[in-house]
Amino acid sequence: MDKMIGKLLSDRYEILEKIGDGGMATVYKARCRVLDRYVAIKILRPEYASDEEFIKKFNRESKAAASLSSQNIVGIYDVGTDKIDEESIYYIVMEYIDGTTLKDIIDSKGKLSEDDAIDYSIQILRALKDAHDHNVVHRDIKPHNIMITKQGTVKVTDFGIARASTSTTVTTTSDVLGSVHYISPEQARGGYTDNKTDIYSFGIVLYEMLTGKKPYDGDNPISVAMKQIQDDIIPPSEYIPNMNKNLEQIILKCTRKKQSERYQSVDDILSDFLYLDDEGTFNYNKQNDNWNDETVVLKQEDIIREEKNEKIKRNREENISEMRQSNRNRRRRKKENGLVGVFLGIITALILVAGLFFGYNYLKGALSGGGSDEVAVPNVVGDDLDTAKSKLEKLGLTYEVVAKEKTDGKANIVTKQDPEADFKVKKDFKVSLTISESEDSVEVPNVVGETILDAESILYKYGLKLAEPSYEEDSEHEEGTIIRQEPSEGSVADKNSLIKVVVSKGDSNAIEVPDFVGRNKDEVIKEITDLGLKYKITSKDSEDYDKDIVTEQSVTSGSTVQKDEVISLVVSKGRIEKPAEEENTENNDTNEKTKEEDKKPKENAVIVIDIVLQADPDLDQTHFTIIKNSNGVKETVYDQMVKREDGQVRFKYNAKEGDTFDIYKNDTYITTKQAK
Repeated sequence: MDKMIGKLLSDRYEILEKIGDGGMATVYKARCRVLDRYVAIKILRPEYASDEEFIKKFNRESKAAASLSSQNIVGIYDVGTDKIDEESIYYIVMEYIDGTTLKDIIDSKGKLSEDDAIDYSIQILRALKDAHDHNVVHRDIKPHNIMITKQGTVKVTDFGIARASTSTTVTTTSDVLGSVHYISPEQARGGYTDNKTDIYSFGIVLYEMLTGKKPYDGDNPISVAMKQIQDDIIPPSEYIPNMNKNLEQIILKCTRKKQSERYQSVDDILSDFLYLDDEGTFNYNKQNDNWNDETVVLKQEDIIREEKNEKIKRNREENISEMRQSNRNRRRRKKENGLVGVFLGIITALILVAGLFFGYNYLKGALSGGGSDEVAVPNVVGDDLDTAKSKLEKLGLTYEVVAKEKTDGKANIVTKQDPEADFKVKKDFKVSLTISESEDSVEVPNVVGETILDAESILYKYGLKLAEPSYEEDSEHEEGTIIRQEPSEGSVADKNSLIKVVVSKGDSNAIEVPDFVGRNKDEVIKEITDLGLKYKITSKDSEDYDKDIVTEQSVTSGSTVQKDEVISLVVSKGRIEKPAEEENTENNDTNEKTKEEDKKPKENAVIVIDIVLQADPDLDQTHFTIIKNSNGVKETVYDQMVKREDGQVRFKYNAKEGDTFDIYKNDTYITTKQAK
């Protein structure tokens, strides 16, 4: 029997029976002795209850979720902690729902009727609307977290715990946490999430309600997550040929890969539900699950290979502020008497004083360079390294950490500087710093340019954690990569410290260019105009395309451009009539055939693609995977470990024009190369 049955939490909640299990918590039915009512209590699993950072986030987000008051959201009554048998228990007290989960309904029926699916969808959307209006994003919408009462009322649960898990548990474990059949592409990549993340997951749930199938499946969670990022969704009408087409369009728009191409708010989806008409029936072909959809942890063991060997940092520069005067063995003849001796003594003293004065100023001038570029070194002793860096950079100075010394106090504090404060130097001068470190301190590695997943892996090896990232638009860095970090590389931090990062949201003004070739001119012009782009048209005769069909475009499909960019199009003036030629001799016929073959486009011409793979210098081995996509057919053409000592390897492949090659480094997507 479960050890919690019969226990009393906080002298108030009597545990009666276990009613559910999840990836992060166990759910019990309990009775509140104070208000004499049944409640549901969700108790965190021990592995999460022992993480202080997670608990702080869990408490904060649960209290935020408790402020939601929609009739379609499971009410949160209380958040608390207690000790049972010397074990800390963290729990949420929620409204007890006499009903079942949407998952169980789908499992028992195989699929839902259109009316039921629409009814449930509208109630789910109302719950999300109330949450989004209060700036709460669920991040784990799935049938398991949607309860249906016996009266048919939808109740969405797990708002607090879902948000806490996706923002803190990832940091704590260096893993991707989520329900992979329902997570959005940006969650799978560890990127920026917002209300449109919930909209994507809702689209997947609606898809499953109507078809009885999940759009993406695989042998393991990682393969499913990769499909969420890469693969186009199979239209539900392929399973339900006569389904409501407007309903299908809602699903397809909710599940677009790019957040900017989805519905921008729940209100927009609710509005489109008003335009649905009655049509169609559904055919069912149930798909078995090989594994469940609990909120799971996707291990990054292929990314974290082995412990990095710490590097010994930089040699200490000479202390430039010490001015050593050479000992001068001057012999002065002593004059036994007279004014000559006194006079010579005075002259010698004056020379020594003048030499010291001008020597000092000469050295000072050499350091400062003289002129208007001269600045006074600020006092940075006692500052943390990032504050010191900011002070120095404002004056046009640079710095180098030349030494570290053990202290009983806080790590990463400047204890010495060279030159000292107020010393005049010229701009671009490098100031030498000594910083403190504790017994448990480690050197902060560089994570700028990395994805969140890679950054977590790197920091994990140093005993550091990634704080909840902030995001900002940035046109110079790839979306999802880190553009700043604090503390900076080379700083010292105590183990288990949080490293703050800012992640690029990409360029919101970038527009992806569609494929226009083979389409009607008027249709293409309208789409270009709707995208905020401009166009230029040139008409030419064509052997292959009918009149008004686009034959060429100046910007390759899939490329990104800025608003008002001009796309040049070549449009067919009509097919050229080919004159018939009489055959003279067998030899002439052969020659003509050869000429015609030469004129035909060489569709299967071989293009050698050359890819350089650079091993990660911080890992003993780096795992590279290259997946070829040829006319929609995907094939793994490279799957190897590259040793650090090998540096880089070259991968060459005979491809056809248009083939694309997706490159993954330690199972994380890096880039795509196209044969052209």
